[in-house]
Amino acid sequence: MQCSYYETYTHDQSPQGKLHQVEYALEAVKQGSAAIGLRSKTHAVLLTLKRSTGELATYQKKLIRIDDHVGVAIAGLTSDARVLSNFMRQQAMYSRMLYARPMPVFRMVQGIADRAQANTQYYGKRPYGVGFLIIGEDETGPHLFEFSPTGTSFEYYAHSIGARSQSAKTYLEQNFASFEDSTLAELINHGLSALADTLQQDKHLTIANTSIAIIGPHSPEVENSTSAAARKGAFRVWENEDVDVLLRAWRRSRGEPEDGPQEEETPAAEGEGEVPPTNLSLYTITALLILDTEGQRVLTKYYSPPHLGNHAIHGVPHSGVHTQGQGQGQGGIAGELGVGSGGPGMGLSSLKEQKTFEKSVFEKVRRGGGEIHPLPPHLVLTRTTTDLHFILVGPLGTSNELMLQLTLTAFHDAVSLLLRGQIEKRNVLEGLDLVLLAADETIDDGIILETDAAAIAARVSRPKADTTDIVINEQTIMNAYSNLKERVQQRIGQL
Repeated sequence: MQCSYYETYTHDQSPQGKLHQVEYALEAVKQGSAAIGLRSKTHAVLLTLKRSTGELATYQKKLIRIDDHVGVAIAGLTSDARVLSNFMRQQAMYSRMLYARPMPVFRMVQGIADRAQANTQYYGKRPYGVGFLIIGEDETGPHLFEFSPTGTSFEYYAHSIGARSQSAKTYLEQNFASFEDSTLAELINHGLSALADTLQQDKHLTIANTSIAIIGPHSPEVENSTSAAARKGAFRVWENEDVDVLLRAWRRSRGEPEDGPQEEETPAAEGEGEVPPTNLSLYTITALLILDTEGQRVLTKYYSPPHLGNHAIHGVPHSGVHTQGQGQGQGGIAGELGVGSGGPGMGLSSLKEQKTFEKSVFEKVRRGGGEIHPLPPHLVLTRTTTDLHFILVGPLGTSNELMLQLTLTAFHDAVSLLLRGQIEKRNVLEGLDLVLLAADETIDDGIILETDAAAIAARVSRPKADTTDIVINEQTIMNAYSNLKERVQQRIGQL
């Protein structure tokens, strides 16, 4: 399958007014580990969640010092962050050499925003796949800015970027009114609480995966060391053992053990040494939904293992007109089958219950697309397009988030290939047969069959007509003329 013209070039907008390469760059930022920024009257703080590529690798640094009065936290492609941070350092150095003063924070942010915007406008370039949270201090006080691959920048009281950043934003929105007058210790505690909300269920903040950066006056209440940067109130980073005191104080403020969560020791039993039983079932998907921006169903498929006696139910398209037997209430295919749907434990025995469930899912995910949302007892994953939400639902306790994310991405990308990048409600309804086939090639009775979008699209796409392209050039025109001349001469000779 060939990509759409608008997906490979940044200098032309699609008919829907999109720059697809810019949207892909924004998606790279969403896939990066989370970064949190907060500011008060006296301080600005950055907190990041570091990742490691494996047990033998160190954790990747996410905080970069630009100048004494400016620093950044990154989310996205580290290589792009390195290029942009070097550019910022050069601008800061030029300002000190030419004007003998630090460069204003806003001007530095505007400089990289202009640089990023140029990559969205000219042929042969691609947008930077990284986002920044920038803290700085000048004569007006501390500042917090967000830089986006789109070439835009905004100033915030508090903000978050990266994976699962919506959960952190919810916490920040609920508490930001108190940030202005907070002490440094209170500001850090708020940041750690927001950062903890971005973690997976089985993960915790530790000295290995947490980094903190500060700009502002030295605070003896928090900082034990009196480094030169702390005395000047310059940008300074705390990592590894330096973060331990802050994490202990944060856990103590929440009423948790200072040493953090401990693994529970189980008493030895007869089967000591045996691997504890785990969920080895292949039936990992309970629902696949496509909802529009109003929460109305475009396509719904609920799954239940065959050995439980239920069957998957295919929802029919909803476009304001009842099609293919769709009716009100208990009508439609679900009403005709008369069976309960949903995976294990969903308990959706009627169309009304299904729509109630879909409404609760929609309310949960509409605030942040492309995120993972716990909705006990379900785990909800979503990807959002212009006017559609692609949603995958699995059991909360036993789901593999990475596998579900790969499955949802594969289905979404396969639909994009089949519809030639035009993933909108109207196009999905017109190509509903292809979308249904793609869903069946991806998931069967709740079992994940394929996570390769190209393979799914290849199995579903209609075979092309067996035609040979005719190349029109000077030679073919001369051949046609000669052939026509001979036929005319033969026809005249027969008269």
